[in-house]
Amino acid sequence: MLQASSMQLVTIAFSHYNEKARWGLDRFGVVYRERACLPLLHFPVVMWTTRFRGGRSDRVSTRWSTPVLITDEGERLCDSSAIVRYADDRHGDEASTLYPREHRAEIEALEQRLHDRMGAHSRRVAYFHLLPERALIAALARNNVGSFQAAVFVRGLPLWSRVLRRALGIDRARAEASAAKLRQEVAQLDERIGDRLGEGGYLVGDRFSAADLTLACMLAPALLPSQDEGYSAYLGRVDELPPAARALVEEMRQTRIGQHALRMFAEERRRSPP
Repeated sequence: MLQASSMQLVTIAFSHYNEKARWGLDRFGVVYRERACLPLLHFPVVMWTTRFRGGRSDRVSTRWSTPVLITDEGERLCDSSAIVRYADDRHGDEASTLYPREHRAEIEALEQRLHDRMGAHSRRVAYFHLLPERALIAALARNNVGSFQAAVFVRGLPLWSRVLRRALGIDRARAEASAAKLRQEVAQLDERIGDRLGEGGYLVGDRFSAADLTLACMLAPALLPSQDEGYSAYLGRVDELPPAARALVEEMRQTRIGQHALRMFAEERRRSPP
């Protein structure tokens, strides 16, 4: 473990994008203090942390999105991939890097593809099924942040739900389209690289890389890995999901790509606990 530092990581506690950042930091033993937030309640924290300058927006996030890492040099990193690369560049070596030189271009291309084609769709499907379930949302809040923040979020859930639905484009038609795109992407990846995953294989080359890490995180909302299975935040229990959501999770868990993602949490995430 590295020496204690002044690093601070602002997160939406259960977010799969934030899990990617945590995993990258934890992989290299980087010490940081996490400020875990719930959706929308993270805005003032991000604004204050970035001194109202924010990060950069893209197709799946805004200037005020998480994660945000304040490094011990005062640098502000506002993107999960940038945080993983920061940890790797600063603390990795030839043996431990998540971007081995001979495969770096392929890993980075797959990392971006998974971010673009999987992350937003798995998030939309998860929110679509969870937002109507007040008890599940309350459990998600209570198990990830302090009691005061959880109570504020649950009490304001009707408002937060409307805002999240509008901000993330959450409705039945879009959720069904996202589920279809998620299935399509999993099927394409399975056809392209599924054969190499058997008997301990990896997405690129013969070792764990940022591609495997990214796949596991971007697919996590559709797999619902538990903390016992390696996810570092509470996502809920599969057996408590409404029937349609449970069916999708069980379907994704049975694919070779889904099984690989779960194996990465079990074997690799557990090697680098927060």
